[in-house]
Formats: sequence, C-alpha cells, structure tokens
Amino acid sequence: MKYKVTYFMLAVVILAVGAMVPVDAVSTPDRRLGISPLRNELTITPGTSFDGKLTLTNSGQESLAVTMNAEVFSVINEAYDYSFNPSGKEVAWVTFGRKQVTVAAGTSETVSYKIAVPLDAEPGGRYLSLFASSQTNVATTGVTAINRVASLLYITVAGNVTRTGTLLSLNSPFLTFEDPTWTATVQNSGTTHFHSIYSVSVTPVFGGASVKSAQGDSLILPSSIRLLSQSIPRPDILGIYRLDYTVGLGDVAAYQATKWMLYVPPLQSLLVLAIIIGIFFLFRPKRQKPSK
Repeated sequence: MKYKVTYFMLAVVILAVGAMVPVDAVSTPDRRLGISPLRNELTITPGTSFDGKLTLTNSGQESLAVTMNAEVFSVINEAYDYSFNPSGKEVAWVTFGRKQVTVAAGTSETVSYKIAVPLDAEPGGRYLSLFASSQTNVATTGVTAINRVASLLYITVAGNVTRTGTLLSLNSPFLTFEDPTWTATVQNSGTTHFHSIYSVSVTPVFGGASVKSAQGDSLILPSSIRLLSQSIPRPDILGIYRLDYTVGLGDVAAYQATKWMLYVPPLQSLLVLAIIIGIFFLFRPKRQKPSK
C-alpha cells in the first residue's frame, strides 16, 4: 500500500511539472503583422470614391510578404460574431494601390486603397474588411502559419437612410451580492448602422446624488440584433439603490428606465447580522429565576 501511494504522488508531481512546461515557442509563431487603423466609418455619395491608406507593421525579425484583399463582412448572432464573404458584390468597389507588399523586419509600409461607389448603389450600410495576410513557415515542424489582420470599413452610402433602433429587452438584477451586470438587446431595423450610447447611474434609494455611473458605446448594424452587456458600478455599502438606464436607439428617442437593486455584499451582511444578534442578546429581557 505504501508503494502504491508513493507511485501515485510521483505521478501527480510529473503531471503538475508537465503542465507548467511552456509550449515550444517555435510551434506557435508570434503575430508579427499589424495593421492600422483597425476601423473606419465612412459616408460616400454614389458615383464618387474615397481614397484611404493603411499602415502595415512588421514587429518580427524577418521580412514578410503580404497579400491584400477585401471581403464583405456581416454579423451572425447577437454576440456579433463576424462572417466574411470574399464573393460579395461590394468587393468590386475596392482597389488597392499594391496587392503584394514586402514589409521588412521592424519597419512599416503604407498601402493605399480606393473605394469607388457605383452611381446606382442603393443608399444604406455596406461593410468591408480589408485583409492583410502573410505566411510564416515553422522550421521545426514544416507547418505554414497564416497571419491575417484586418481593417474594418463601416460605409454609409449617402441618401435617404434610416437608423431605427428598438429595445427588445433590458435585464437588471434586483438582488446582487458581488459585481452586478446588466444586459439589453437592441435591434436595428433601419438601413445603416448607428452608435448605441448607453449608460447606467446608481443612486441611493433614500435620496442624494448619483454616487456612480458607467457609459458604453456599441455599433448596431442594420437588420441585426445586438446583445449589450455592462458592469453596474458597485456601491460601497449595503443598501437599496435606484438604477437609471439610458439606451441610444439611433434616430429614435433614447430608451429610459428606472430599476431597483438590493446590494448585499457578503462581508457587510455578516457584520450587520452580527450586530443585530449582539443587540438582541444585549437587550433581551433577562429570565427571572423562579422563587423557591
């Protein structure tokens, strides 16, 4: 039995040490290629064009052969995971000054591009991803790793466009013990994207100024529903608080609502409970001893 325990402990130590051994860096090459800007919002009139520039940066120790291409992107769920389509018709709007670029180690290169919007293009949102791709050969394994970075273009084709937001849900916690969060889902049934600027302020229920507030900003693409999530500023002490929400909805008036939250931090709750119990035992009536 003693030997079995010894072998078991030895196996545990070996597994623990193995888990701490770092993976060979050669098998997972660094992402050496960078691109900027990461995002650009444009408004382009049909029949006109926009000239832009991208900066490609190589932070590695070897030169990179970079290929440029464009793809249409969209979102596929409320979490806003992206889907890319290299065959989208708007890809034909993009022309690169150079499709093949060599970026020396530790340097940057500038690539120009043109977005030409046809005269007959319908007003509304168009979404393009400008990709820069390079291949890195891993010498020890023979594996070829593709390093791909993108600059996203949020284009509004000028004209009669709408930004019609609808708040589908707002979930606010009533009872919380630690770091509270709130969520909301916003739908855009308009024809182009808009920024939903949202905020929550926390105020003591028994009066006084707002003690804390938080604000966020998310892009809502047309014909999509986006899940918004944000931390509620944590109050300092146990109590009941009023939460005032504002959610931007594009061209529609912002949604405003008031909710209530009971904040019960564990340590403070135990302290209050201990005080209550102490007061009870301190002031409770003493039992009279029965007379003999």
